[in-house]
Amino acid sequence: MNELVAGPYDSEPTQEIRAAAARHGGDSVAAANARWREALDGLPLGEYDQRIVDWAARAMDQSTLWVFADLLGRARQSGNQPSSNDIAD
Repeated sequence: MNELVAGPYDSEPTQEIRAAAARHGGDSVAAANARWREALDGLPLGEYDQRIVDWAARAMDQSTLWVFADLLGRARQSGNQPSSNDIAD
């Protein structure tokens, strides 16, 4: 999963998508979808979950889907690390 995480982003991740698209025959949509599926790999999904995952892949443009996958990757990386809200002053 670490190789998936590239953010946080301050602008649209066009260079990252272009680089990934080169590995998918130049298809940026396929690259974003692959990233999305890989970010979700290993998560148990119910039938409704899967419908939402499929909807997101169809409805979101590649940049948005890319960033959502990256957000999920960063959340998974953080695991059980305490958030700034959990740390007492």
